[in-house]
Amino acid sequence: MPLITVNALPLNESQKPVSDIIVDISRDFAAATNIDIKHVSITWNTIQSGCYSWGGNIEYEQPADLHPLIIDMLIPDFYKPERVAQLLTILAKITSKHTGVLRNHIFINVRKAMSGCVFDEGQVLRW
Repeated sequence: MPLITVNALPLNESQKPVSDIIVDISRDFAAATNIDIKHVSITWNTIQSGCYSWGGNIEYEQPADLHPLIIDMLIPDFYKPERVAQLLTILAKITSKHTGVLRNHIFINVRKAMSGCVFDEGQVLRW
């Protein structure tokens, strides 16, 4: 953990492939946060063009400077607020770097997984 899910409209053709973006974000996020990369998971959900409304308008492509790219990050509940803020800031910076979406157009929501409420590696995890 963390488990990161990115939701975005199709990227414009000048951006690199999503598969490259998520590998780059994973690598840089792990290095910047001192979290072993084997514990960093990222999925990318492309929102069908025309299936995103922002400000009452229908949007068709993910621009760098208009409607936000939406990220959900699941982390263990033992992180202190300062660490959560650090993870959010680092993820926004790195995501911006690799997608071209400006930091102030990235929305990240944190969800916390509680000890005993996660099944991984064949068992219920407790911390």
